[in-house]
This record gives sequence, structure tokens and C-alpha cells, in this order.
Amino acid sequence: MNLEQAEDKFRELLGQIDPAHSAEFILWIQRRYLMARHQVAEGHHKLMQIASYLRDIVPGNAVLPSETIIVPKEDCDPATTVHVDAFLYDDHTIDELVEEGKLKPQLLQGVRVSRRRTTQ
Repeated sequence: MNLEQAEDKFRELLGQIDPAHSAEFILWIQRRYLMARHQVAEGHHKLMQIASYLRDIVPGNAVLPSETIIVPKEDCDPATTVHVDAFLYDDHTIDELVEEGKLKPQLLQGVRVSRRRTTQ
């Protein structure tokens, strides 16, 4: 069903609802669907604010002095491998770092592929 068909069906459904209950139905739609999406967007925005705050206080490689990172020997050369925290540095932020010259694009080959693999 395309958007136009969905709108027609919605109008048809609204026409079938007792007018005394139509406002209640619209409020139910708002609470059930619109507010839930707003809450998700608001949560995402808050997470991005937290990531931005943490980027200012965590070292660039996102490894604290109390941590030890063991780089895999088989497919990662420490000379050409960088640790990029996926929470702190989303794709947009990584692109900005490359544009600013803070990250070399050749070090990022396969980063987005690796991220996709971990989220599926």
C-alpha cells in the first residue's frame, strides 16, 4: 500500500467512527505512535549529547589508562590500525575527523563494513 492509499483508508476509517469517539481515537493514535517516535528521537538526541561530552574528556582513541587493548595479530597491524569507539564516533563524526585531518582515510578501510556486521 502506498501513502495515498493509506491516507484514503485512514479517512475511510475516520468516517466510520462514531463522532463522539473520534477525538478519543485521534488521541490514542498520538499517544501510541507519535509520542513513542518522539521519545525514541529524544533518546537518540540525548545519547548523541552524552557521546559529544565524553569525546571531550576521553582520550582520542577512547582507551583509558586503566584499560588494555589487545590488537588481533592476524588481521590488524598496530602500525596501521586505530581504535575507533563506535559509540563516541558515529560515521558522521568520523567523516568530520577525516575532513579536519585528524584521522587518515586509509586507516578507515572496512570500518563501516565492520560496524554493519556488528549491528546485524
